[in-house]
Amino acid sequence: MLKLWYARGMYCQEQGQDSMAIASYAKIKEIDPQDATAWYNTGYVMLQHQQRYLDA
Repeated sequence: MLKLWYARGMYCQEQGQDSMAIASYAKIKEIDPQDATAWYNTGYVMLQHQQRYLDA
């Protein structure tokens, strides 16, 4: 199930759909709060795509 959320998150991230990517990664963190990649990807999108430096 997590692989599907990752695929959706990565696809959205690549397409510039940042809010949907962050929502996908949030779902992964909800299922597995210790998933470091989901936390990393969320920060990456916030930092690189949205310039949300304090949130990242």
